[in-house]
Amino acid sequence: MGSRGMGSAGTALPALTWVFIAYFLVFVVRLGARLAIPSTTGATDTGATDTEATEALAIAALGSGIRGVVISPHLLGSSELVMAIGMSYMLLTML
Repeated sequence: MGSRGMGSAGTALPALTWVFIAYFLVFVVRLGARLAIPSTTGATDTGATDTEATEALAIAALGSGIRGVVISPHLLGSSELVMAIGMSYMLLTML
């Protein structure tokens, strides 16, 4: 009697896993395309270049003019890219 509802619950988890895999793969493609664009593309809306904006962010975050690798947008994007690829692979192996 209890096995009637098991069929729908058994197919919901793989379907949800495929949705998450698709999400992470779309995230990887969009982030990869965004990382392909150089970070110094010129002036922003305020008139400051991206380099000046990054330096201002580093000064605000670190309290000095020293920029670390944590502030680098390409390093941050690359780590997110690797994490998304790893999540999709992990979810794929769960199926």
